[in-house]
Amino acid sequence: MKEAVLAVPLLESQIEAANRLHQHLQQWQVADKALSALQLRFPGFDMEATLLKVVVVNQLYGTNILAVTRMAEHVTTIMLSAGGRNAFDLVEQIALFSGKKHLSFASKFAHFFIDMERFPIYDSFPRWSTTIWENMDKFLTRSTLTRLFLRT
Repeated sequence: MKEAVLAVPLLESQIEAANRLHQHLQQWQVADKALSALQLRFPGFDMEATLLKVVVVNQLYGTNILAVTRMAEHVTTIMLSAGGRNAFDLVEQIALFSGKKHLSFASKFAHFFIDMERFPIYDSFPRWSTTIWENMDKFLTRSTLTRLFLRT
């Protein structure tokens, strides 16, 4: 079974910083609850359930999927034939769509709708914001940083 290996391993301090940041950003907590509710209400991967999931992940996380219906068809096909695929291969297959690699979308979709423990989210924003959060005293006050992230 092939496992994903991080180019740069995460430090415990980075993981702790990400968790603290998540606790302070209400919009992420609300989004997580909405995604959990969607998963409970539509647990499968038929076309309708998958379309709802694709639209919501794309909208909440700005993953830049323009052809959401075609992406839902793509994901539905993969999930119906997923079998015993390992986590890395499954995310890679979902990510390869329309000649591009949508890794941010695929990792979020798998995290929220397949298995949160097996599928970490890949995204540059958390890496950037965690670095700032870890070194916040060098950049901004906590309240200023929170206001920046809460802007819509």
